[in-house]
Amino acid sequence: MCIRGGLDPDSFWGYTLAEASSYMKGIRERDDLAWNHTSSLMALYAQSKAKRGKKITLDDFHPYRQMEKEQPELSPNQLLDKFKNF
Repeated sequence: MCIRGGLDPDSFWGYTLAEASSYMKGIRERDDLAWNHTSSLMALYAQSKAKRGKKITLDDFHPYRQMEKEQPELSPNQLLDKFKNF
């Protein structure tokens, strides 16, 4: 049924959009939990090697949290203008 954490094509085409979306959301959440663990270990090690006073957080190593920081917050009017030009 699954190929390396994803859907095989035969299963995918049998799902509704809601089922496929729910499945992919579950994969994303499981991956996020794994990155929580990995980034905490990396931050712990980096903090032990850092200079005194330098603060290292989990977010420095967590790819999903870095993506969230990079996306600017847009107002509804800005979003509307952006999609008008799309």
